[in-house]
Amino acid sequence: MREIKFRGKIAISSGWAYGHYALVKENGQEYPVIYENGKPIVVRTHTVSQYTGLKDKHGKEIYEGGCCRSSI
Repeated sequence: MREIKFRGKIAISSGWAYGHYALVKENGQEYPVIYENGKPIVVRTHTVSQYTGLKDKHGKEIYEGGCCRSSI
């Protein structure tokens, strides 16, 4: 069974958040959030991608969907 994990670009910085994904509703708005070590981090929706359970030849996790451009 593969590990269910997501990543997404952090909304207020250029880094990535890794963990469990959820849409949080607050004050009538929805926010895409990744819970990293139990801490909710707001991410950019179009950058969210799911871990495939596979790693490349360098041992780096492979994610599908979303966006991988670092300039966003």
